Amino acid sequence: MSMIEATALGLSFGLARRLAASVLEHARATQLPPMTVAVLDAGGHPITLDREDGASILRPRMAIGKAYAALALGTSSRVVAEMALERPVFVSALAAMTENFTPSAGGGAGVVG
Repeated sequence: MSMIEATALGLSFGLARRLAASVLEHARATQLPPMTVAVLDAGGHPITLDREDGASILRPRMAIGKAYAALALGTSSRVVAEMALERPVFVSALAAMTENFTPSAGGGAGVVG
């Protein structure tokens, strides 16, 4: 299911679970290290959080923070990380506004309206 289809359908718990499962399936297929996936609703609240065996203890907070930052700015976590390099004062100010804002690239953070 594409992000566009997900947006058109709304973000139910079932859809959030399928998105997380898809990210983890891709991670296993590409032999990435153990992952943690957070899917947030439009208000930035976690709908589902999946942490694979072996993922470090900070991964859940990092996954939520990266997804939150992407959602807050309406872009990918990769673009948020680029913004942090290009405009560090601005991104630091955003991060100071909330406990959940993590300007870091990578992972499966995507924005679903």
